[in-house]
Amino acid sequence: MSGKFSRMWFDDYELDDRCEMLKDELKRQGYIVSRQVSEMIEAHETCCEYPHETVLDAVDCFLKRNNKNSKQGGAMNSDFKFVKYGGICVGIYQSKDIGNCSNNGISSRCKSVTLVGGGSPQIFEPCEDRPAVIIVNRKIGSRDYLTAYPAIKNPETGCWEIAPVPAGSVGWMAGGTFIYGSDSRFRFDYPVPLHDRSETQEEYDLLSR
Repeated sequence: MSGKFSRMWFDDYELDDRCEMLKDELKRQGYIVSRQVSEMIEAHETCCEYPHETVLDAVDCFLKRNNKNSKQGGAMNSDFKFVKYGGICVGIYQSKDIGNCSNNGISSRCKSVTLVGGGSPQIFEPCEDRPAVIIVNRKIGSRDYLTAYPAIKNPETGCWEIAPVPAGSVGWMAGGTFIYGSDSRFRFDYPVPLHDRSETQEEYDLLSR
């Protein structure tokens, strides 16, 4: 729908329609339109003094007025959590001797993942064959440990978070796999362990003996 609107005269529509068109186009471009951003859009269209010929003009005006200090692909600002989807593609690596030990984790069915959050360039959108993971810096004692986890986007804040483990399961834990990318945009010097394994309480109790 947004592609069709992008070739129409934007200011000919009623206020409510303009707001919906602007939201649709922002989503098409990869932005997360939270409730707070929706309110900003409505306020923008209500008080905007500059006419827009197309919805693309309206989006450009909205971003310039509310995103003055952002960089391409980044967040609008830390208060509004106005961020884009996506990340970079990295591979999953595992032992040829042992194989996959993730207990049906994402590494058991996928060859690669989409690394999101943490300043990763927002280029590729996660999909079923390349799900989202996020790297977290865990401090254990005096040492820092980088660990990758399955990720999910919080619909309220638009931020990537560690995904919840399956209902009734214990995790996340190491499944013997790592993520790494030869892409120069992968900003880590070594493979990062992927904790995508979860276990039922019975499995956990049995294997912990």
